[in-house]
Order: sequence, then C-alpha cells, then structure tokens
Amino acid sequence: MFLLIYSIRLLKVPKIVCVLVFSLLIFYPLTFRFFNDARSEAITVSLFNILIALILFLLFKKKISEKIIYSCLAGLTLGFIGITRPEKGIEYIYMLSLIPIMFLTKPQWKLREKIQQSCFLVFLPLLVFIMVNFAIVSLNSILLGVPGVSLWNAPSFKGMYTGLMKIDAGTPVRQVPINPAQLEAAYQVSPTFKTLEPFLPKEEIRGKFTVWLLADAVRDSINPVNTRSVTTRQVYQKFTEINQELKTAFRNRLLPTKAFGFSYIDPNFGIWLPHLKDSSVKVLTKFIYPPFSEVEKIFVVDNPKASITLFDKVANRRAAWTGKERPSRIRLLLVKVITRAIYIINTIGIISIVFLLIYYFYSKPKSPLLSNYVFILLFIIVINFLRLLLYSLVDASLLLVHMRYSFPGMPLFSAFSLLNIFVVLNLFWKKFKKPKLIFVK
Repeated sequence: MFLLIYSIRLLKVPKIVCVLVFSLLIFYPLTFRFFNDARSEAITVSLFNILIALILFLLFKKKISEKIIYSCLAGLTLGFIGITRPEKGIEYIYMLSLIPIMFLTKPQWKLREKIQQSCFLVFLPLLVFIMVNFAIVSLNSILLGVPGVSLWNAPSFKGMYTGLMKIDAGTPVRQVPINPAQLEAAYQVSPTFKTLEPFLPKEEIRGKFTVWLLADAVRDSINPVNTRSVTTRQVYQKFTEINQELKTAFRNRLLPTKAFGFSYIDPNFGIWLPHLKDSSVKVLTKFIYPPFSEVEKIFVVDNPKASITLFDKVANRRAAWTGKERPSRIRLLLVKVITRAIYIINTIGIISIVFLLIYYFYSKPKSPLLSNYVFILLFIIVINFLRLLLYSLVDASLLLVHMRYSFPGMPLFSAFSLLNIFVVLNLFWKKFKKPKLIFVK
C-alpha cells in the first residue's frame, strides 16, 4: 500500500490527496470484513496494489537496469497473483492489454520506443510470470504429484470435470453443471469412476459443491476408514485414470457428447445465457456499492466454544473491531458513514473517469504526467472489467458468486475514483486559474 502511494507521488499528486487515498485503502470497510478470513483475497488485494505501483515505476524510470528490475518484479507479482487467485489465465490478457493502452495514450512515442517499452511492460513480466508458474507446477508435481498450481487447475482434474459436463444426458439445469444422468452415464464407461458411486449423492449437485464432493468421493473410495491417510498424489492419480477412461469413451463414441466444453463454464449456453445480464448487473452493483449486510459482518463475534476460535487467535486473523457482544453505536455509525461515502466516491468517480477520458482523447494534451496517469487508469479499468466479466459468467452458469471474489479490485478502484475526482477538479481549476499543482508540465 505504501509502495502504491509512493508511486502515485511520482505523478506530482499533493501529499494531502495521497493521505486521503491511503486512508481510503486502509479503512475500506470490506477490507476489515475479508481480512477476518484466512483466504487468498487478503493477499491478492495487496498484490494488485503492488502490480499497479510497479507499472507506474516502469513508466517513469529511464535507466535500462532499473527497468529490468521493476519489470521482473512486476512479473513476480503477477506470478503470485496467478498462484494465489488463479483466474483462468486472464493474467495474460492483463499484461497484453498494455500494448493497445500504450498506443492510445502514448502517440508521441516512436515505434522503436513503443517496442522497447512493450518489452519491459509486457513481455519480460509475462516471461517471469510463466517461469514462476512453471516453478510452482514443477514443485507441486514433484512433491505432491499434482502438475498444476492447485488440484482444481491440474490437467487431469480439469479434463475429467470438463468431460463430465460434456456428456449429453439428462435435463440441463442452471448452476448444475453435472447432473445425475451425466454421472450415471460416466459410471457405465469408466470403471474407476464407478468406484465413486457409493460416495456421490443421487440428487443434483449445485456448482459450488461439485469439485469438493468429487475430491471427497475419491478419498472415500481409496480409504473409507481413514480418509486423512490418503495423499494428494493418490487422489490425482485416480482423477488421471478417470480422465483417460472418459477420453477413451468419447473417442470410441460410447458417450453422447455436447458440441462444446470449456473449462468450468457450463456448455448448456441456452440455459444460463439469458441470466448473464442479471448476473452482470448484480456483480457490478455489488462491486460499486458493496451492501452493508456484508460490511457489518466485521462485527461478528467468535464462539468461544468453537475450535475455529483457537485458530483465529493463533493466526491473528480477527479484525480489531470484532469480539464484543454488542458493537458500540459510534463504531457502527462510523462504518455506515464510510460505506455511504464509498458509494458517493465511486459514483462521482465513474462520472469523472468518463469525463477525463473524453477530455483526454478529444483534447490530446501533451502532459507526460497526465499521459502516465491515464495509462495506469485504463490498466485498472481493464483489470476490473475482465475480473467482473469472468465472475458474471461464473455467476450466470456455475454458482452464485460471493463478494469475496470481486473484492481484490474494489479498494483499488475506489482509491483511484477518489484520485480521479481530484484530477478532474484540478483540470477545471487549471483551465481558469492555471495553478502549479499537477499535470502542468
């Protein structure tokens, strides 16, 4: 967070504005909410801040040696994002989007300079990102027998899961990617999958629970007496056998097949596509206006009798405001005020962003500071757009998306909404008074 604020100072933003942006990042209400849980989002939100800061440094640094260092650090950060919050490879699109952004915001750069900057902004970070992923996959493969960032992202599990969804059997139901008829068809052609039948439910499985039920069923089938003794290597080996048997069945036309299958997205497009608009509106609305019902969960009290409480204390994962049976009215009021302020900042911020982009591309100002700011602003917009699009698809087809999935980009978006309000006000002020504040060079 400090690194992000330091990078923003390179844009000649006044200290008081940086303090306000920093305060918004720190006191963003959902930060307290999701930092209460030992989940990946608590790390990912900081990694996105670091990535934005490093891209800003790359725009300002002139020495090749410094650019190489920051470029490698950006790739390392992107690699950690890909490991912590795997999101179907959209990390590649994040970085590749910098090329059209550069052509839009840096028309003054010659082609040679654009190619050189692309190497530091895009290709070197992607190379490091690939190396980090390769290293983690290799370690997982050697130590755990799983050639993937996680079990769910490993080839055999994804192949098996996609294969089950591709079986054309039963009546398609939204957010039920694998129905009982598909399971029954798989039992007939896969002897290994048949061993899971006693441990899988007979009724429909909602998308949220499918992957966990499959993993648990495999463990139960290997050792129903003591599932804790089953290793990850054994689990993945069984997924590999099932995947190979399903592939053979498809190849020999023993299973009716749907026309298209893609990762975890339900291939029954006609079932969930009509809901995509509603899912997109829901995901976007919660992103811009986080519901207070989620925010107020920061006051949830731990149950002293629950075993999780001991872990909470050891891991120190409870926010400072939790723990009292009845939170004070002042704290509750303060949280409400901050939440409402976020609503206002995001609303005005979006309007100011639209205004700034229209002004920038219509007037084409020659300020390098403003150019760098618009560059990083567009990058933040692309990141959040891609993530919201992904989770809109997931919400429409697979499962009801929890707010924690879209949380990593929320504090950053609100912070730059606040910063953008200042930028637009300063542009108006400069037009009439011409003060020496920001973006005047």
